[in-house]
Amino acid sequence: MTAWTPKVAWFTPFHKKSSIGQFSQGVTQQLATQAQVDLWVAETDDLLDTSLRVVPYARLSHYADWLREYDYAVYNFGNQIEDRRHIYEACQRHKGIVILHDFVEHDAIVGATGVIVHSDLLRDRVRAVTCAPVRTIHLARAAGRTAPTRNWTDRDVPKDRLLIVSLGDLNRNGHVETALRAIAAGADLKNRTYYMVLGSFDTPHGQQLVELSRELGLQDVVHFAGPGEDLLQAAGKDADICDESLRGALGDAVFASQQFSPGEYATQFLHFCQELAVYEPAFRLAELVAAELKAIGVTPDMPIVDTVARQAAALLDGEWDPPILRKRGS
Repeated sequence: MTAWTPKVAWFTPFHKKSSIGQFSQGVTQQLATQAQVDLWVAETDDLLDTSLRVVPYARLSHYADWLREYDYAVYNFGNQIEDRRHIYEACQRHKGIVILHDFVEHDAIVGATGVIVHSDLLRDRVRAVTCAPVRTIHLARAAGRTAPTRNWTDRDVPKDRLLIVSLGDLNRNGHVETALRAIAAGADLKNRTYYMVLGSFDTPHGQQLVELSRELGLQDVVHFAGPGEDLLQAAGKDADICDESLRGALGDAVFASQQFSPGEYATQFLHFCQELAVYEPAFRLAELVAAELKAIGVTPDMPIVDTVARQAAALLDGEWDPPILRKRGS
């Protein structure tokens, strides 16, 4: 028997400055060893290198018809508005798997066939607003790295502290304020960590964060550093914990005492695709039943929803959660 080779349309930013683009570059190259992968990109200039077929879909008017030829359409969403606009429009034309790289874009998961996130915290938030299957695939894997020897050019970090580093524009989507408040709230974190924020903070929100750090008494724990290549490389080498943006800026560099494995990510992605095939009958039934209940005036809060869900579970010989009907019928 010939092994099944799925055909995947992978929507992503793919310009050289995009962290998500660099993530996609590595994952799709590995995914292509087990699947037929086409990169669907909106931009056409200054793209990352790839041996895969690139489809410049923003120039096409009827590309939704083309997507029916694929087994899976995959949409990568971050928080950069210039990158996500075209991808959002595409996922509204043709439903597929959504990969959320940030806390934003919950509206993009409406009607998604599946959702992939990179943290359990975001997984729980997404599950509260969708009945689609949600899977966490962590970006970092154990790298077997020894403890770093730090040689800072900007400011010494206490050697007995856990070094946390974040990179990027200081806006609310970065949740630096959340990190500051979490560190200040617990004596254990405050005494054991050192938090370095890389990037320009000469903005109103950046200045608010600097002032908040002072108000929380974190002057000796938090350091706001301006952008600088030397400091960036040092942080990437020496950080104990850092965010995905830093990984993107440094390519395949080791980070967070962990290492990103595109091959492992691709394997887990394909496993998730196989799970979706198992879920499909339940969700098709949920769509039909929810439509019928809604047509006769049933609302999601009525007890009959639980009764119907139990009967559907028995029909499918498995556990079927009532929220599937409630979310489909709302």
